[in-house]
Amino acid sequence: MTEKVEAPRALTEDIKTGIRDAYSKLQANTPGFSTRRSQSQMIGVVSRALGTGGVGVVEAPTGVGKSLGYLTAGVPIALASKKKLVISTGTVALQSQLVERDIPNFLKSTGLQATVALAKGRTRYLCTRNAAEAQGEGVQEGMF
Repeated sequence: MTEKVEAPRALTEDIKTGIRDAYSKLQANTPGFSTRRSQSQMIGVVSRALGTGGVGVVEAPTGVGKSLGYLTAGVPIALASKKKLVISTGTVALQSQLVERDIPNFLKSTGLQATVALAKGRTRYLCTRNAAEAQGEGVQEGMF
């Protein structure tokens, strides 16, 4: 059984304005916030990827503000499109940092409202089998 997938659409002016507003409020309401060119570029990459259904790759050292970069683009887009934003991390420590500090601070600074949930456990990891099951495709056990 195949599920119908929506065709990607370009970002509307309202969504672009929402992203700019979130960034402006983040700047105004975050003590010690400094504008970083790399963070602004990241917001653009994430916005384009989410807006077109494409893929965006961002690599940057610790402290650049990657979390705020993808939240600034991702949260307004998810809210406007009434979709969930899934953030996957490489470490449990970063999961905790996002849920306990970064996301609450982002929402407070921007005035945006969103529900946050943390999915833990071995069954939450993405692997070939879980991805196929999520798409409604059976996986032959002998293949893996």
